[in-house]
Amino acid sequence: METHFGVDVVTPPEQIGALYDSIFEQFDCDGNGTVDRDEFRSELRKMMLAIADGLGSSPIQIAVDDGDGKSFLKEAADLEAAKIAAAISPP
Repeated sequence: METHFGVDVVTPPEQIGALYDSIFEQFDCDGNGTVDRDEFRSELRKMMLAIADGLGSSPIQIAVDDGDGKSFLKEAADLEAAKIAAAISPP
C-alpha cells in the first residue's frame, strides 16, 4: 500500500483484501486455513524480534545503553535471533 503524507489516498478494497490474505498466510504456517496458538506465537515472536532489532540502531539505543556501548535491547534481540536460527538449522 502506498502512503502519501498530507494527501488522502483511497486504497481499493481488493488491495486491502490481498494485504489481509498475505498476512493470514504468513501466520498460517501449516496452510490448514486456521492460525493456532503456536503459529500465532511464532509469528508474533518474529515480529517482536524484528522490531527490537530495528530499535537497536535507533536513537532509543542511547536510552538503553548498558555501559559497554551496546544496546541491551539489541543484545537481547540478537540472542533470541541466534536461538531461532539454531533451532531451524539442520543438524
